Amino acid sequence: MRDAHGPEVGPAVAFVHEALVHRGPAGFLAGAVEFVRAGVQRDEAVLVAVTPANAGLLRSVLGSIVSKISFLDITEFGRNPGRVIPAWSAFLDEARARGTRARGLGELVWAGRSPAEIAECHHCESLANLAFGASSGLRLRCAYDAATLPAPVVDAAWRTHPRVLGDGAARGGAPYRAAPDPLLGRTRAPASAPLGPGVPEAFEMGLPAPAVAGQAVVSLRFTGRDVSAARRVAVGRAREVGVPDSRVDDLRLAIHEIVTNSVRHGGGIGRLRIWVEGPTLICEVADRGRVLDPLVGQRIPELDSEGGRGLWLAHQLCDLVQLRSSPVGTVVRLHIAIRGAAPVRGTAEDGTAAEAG
Repeated sequence: MRDAHGPEVGPAVAFVHEALVHRGPAGFLAGAVEFVRAGVQRDEAVLVAVTPANAGLLRSVLGSIVSKISFLDITEFGRNPGRVIPAWSAFLDEARARGTRARGLGELVWAGRSPAEIAECHHCESLANLAFGASSGLRLRCAYDAATLPAPVVDAAWRTHPRVLGDGAARGGAPYRAAPDPLLGRTRAPASAPLGPGVPEAFEMGLPAPAVAGQAVVSLRFTGRDVSAARRVAVGRAREVGVPDSRVDDLRLAIHEIVTNSVRHGGGIGRLRIWVEGPTLICEVADRGRVLDPLVGQRIPELDSEGGRGLWLAHQLCDLVQLRSSPVGTVVRLHIAIRGAAPVRGTAEDGTAAEAG
């Protein structure tokens, strides 16, 4: 396939990160089929991580070479974008162990994702440029369907991919911004932060304020002596709003890890807030600490690793994890889906927060 940068590129030594901007099934196949075939012809390891619909399209036209391609359902393992870089890393490691280069076709953003999920997808795309470096040998093409995705979502592909192919190459967009630190938010602290001067509210860190009009927000300030209490409060609220028991267990462990991290690395004191937005329970942990590694939680931890394990585990347990950090503090949000839950009760009449502990 030809693009604005010339003919199909041969086996790469550096990380090649491309966005394929297309319109509908025909455009997807035009940008995906030859890309995948080229990898098979070069004896590269090929992984396709797209929606089931697009995987079905590819299978229908690739013929016998399908047996030489690995497929993953991105809507399952990649619903939390924080699991995607570790998955590509594991694929790359397996290819290296076999002595082959690696080629991937991904579709991280699809129609129907929530605004919070889309924000983390863009965050993940940016982090990939840091994660895979100049000598990884991975070539990754990321599909964006301009027929079904909002224009601002498609435009963001220009800011996170050094190469744009298909409709995007002809249309143009905002320029690629090389390796920004996507964790850095605004550094101005609010005048009266709940934990004292210098501790940011979530909206100061690039995350939207809780959409809790007319709803109580559970809030708990904690120290090292209150880890169990924080865990109990989160579990209790999850059960109140109808989170399934198996997911309550996931939340219990994730909260334990993040609150423990907060105490250990965030100055010994933090704040837990819990609220419901639509079909999602959100637990937010804020503290005075600062995260310096933008890839924390995005790497599969080594057995003897001291850092990053808690956030990595939270990514495996939760439907979405959001992390923002600046010189004035860090905010982590854990999202757990509520399925079949009754309407949220316990609303404060004046919309103020309900304190717990």
